[in-house]
Amino acid sequence: MTTCVGCGSADATLKCPTCVKLNIGNQCFCNQECFRSNWKEHKKVHKAAELKAAEEEQQRVKEKLGGESSNTLSFSPKLAAIKVTPNDEQENKDSNFPRNLHNASEIFLMTGNVESARALYESTQGVLDVLENGPDGKSTMRLGRATICWGCGYAGIPQNADGCDKVSTEIAGVCGGCGSNGETNFLRIVGEGGKEVPWMEKKAEVEADAGN
Repeated sequence: MTTCVGCGSADATLKCPTCVKLNIGNQCFCNQECFRSNWKEHKKVHKAAELKAAEEEQQRVKEKLGGESSNTLSFSPKLAAIKVTPNDEQENKDSNFPRNLHNASEIFLMTGNVESARALYESTQGVLDVLENGPDGKSTMRLGRATICWGCGYAGIPQNADGCDKVSTEIAGVCGGCGSNGETNFLRIVGEGGKEVPWMEKKAEVEADAGN
């Protein structure tokens, strides 16, 4: 008989659907009311499992490339919180479409596209730092809707940000790194509790990248 992870009773048969999807075992509740009342605490189990899976996948990529000696880049599992928005229904239905920037890093590395992987790594360190620690209070920040460029690997606010829609993908973003608009997808950052937050980057860094 399975014990309820919410209240500890011995008659638990209700399985958490997210746990089933993530292949997390022994996560059952006695009823819907218990499930709902413990949801806030229980969803931490999902986040931990997602981070562990991302770390394991990162290790598999390193092993495939020959270990650290072949790949000095170490992508944070937190990149999984930066989602890639499909440009159309075809991309949305494609099972191989990278759903987040951690997936993107894996694709660049597995295909040997080290330069794009490095560009992705360097262009995301700033936003990850701000998301983790908040603005430093000294730098001028630029907020907006960012893109990932599959041509060069750069992720950041596009050159034509003022002309892009805040939600739709009808107007393609022009890469802030190489200037291409034919190989970009918009990004969205999903924070704690599923709330979306804007991309944040230092203005001086944006201007420097655009000038290269």
